[in-house]
Amino acid sequence: MPKQDHTPAVSLFSFQDIITSITGIMFLVVLLLLLFILEAEPEAAGREPREKLKEAAARVEELRRQLDLNRAADRELLRKIGEYRRNDPRLLQQRREELQRQVRELSAEAAQNESEAKKLETELAGLRRDLEAAEKRREELRLQLKAAGQRETELRGELEQAENRELRRRRLVPYTVDGDFGMDPVLAECGPDGIRALALADKSVHDFRRPGALTYFESVEAFMSWARTLDASRVYFCVLVKPAAFRYAEVTASQLQAAGFRRGLEVMPSDESTIFGEEAR
Repeated sequence: MPKQDHTPAVSLFSFQDIITSITGIMFLVVLLLLLFILEAEPEAAGREPREKLKEAAARVEELRRQLDLNRAADRELLRKIGEYRRNDPRLLQQRREELQRQVRELSAEAAQNESEAKKLETELAGLRRDLEAAEKRREELRLQLKAAGQRETELRGELEQAENRELRRRRLVPYTVDGDFGMDPVLAECGPDGIRALALADKSVHDFRRPGALTYFESVEAFMSWARTLDASRVYFCVLVKPAAFRYAEVTASQLQAAGFRRGLEVMPSDESTIFGEEAR
């Protein structure tokens, strides 16, 4: 800690007294000169009083201007002395030490901030890696979900196909034929749209349905035209009737009997049931 200076402070009161005294003496000297001039040259003073007074007034004005300049110089000197006091080495030393302390504090704070910044950068890098891993995992899950969705669609399609096959299978009516009978059977299925025939000898299907026909008998006539081409001694018919076509079954059976064919008559469970396997696939 710097030692205290007990030197008395500089005082300017004496300097100001000196300046004021000199100014008063100058005024007194000027007045004495004026009196001396007036006494020594009375005639000249009498002849030219106005010019002398003007010169004296000008001299007084010059002295006043000089006095103002001296006062301005005095103020400037006082200002410089104040600056010198403010620039006291002891004060400058204290200000320097204060600034050095602030610099040390700022340096320590900067070092701490730099350490924290490095720590945050490390954490940020870890978070970026975690984010990249999460994005990668998210993309993998999205692809898996997409594949699962496609697989679900495929399974739904397969399930729907299986359900349709099961439904057709349930609609399929199994029919057993005695192979030792000695004649070839022909199954005639009578539905609401007409007649279809299945010749078991060659497993051929003959479709005589007429969905747009005005009457059911168009299908019966087409069926009978084909049936008459067969040999009645080697072929017999089994008429399978759906409930919706039951009223036409007896007509069909009667015409087969009239054509010389043996025939049987059976009722199917429902209008959706059938003996044709392609509808059950």
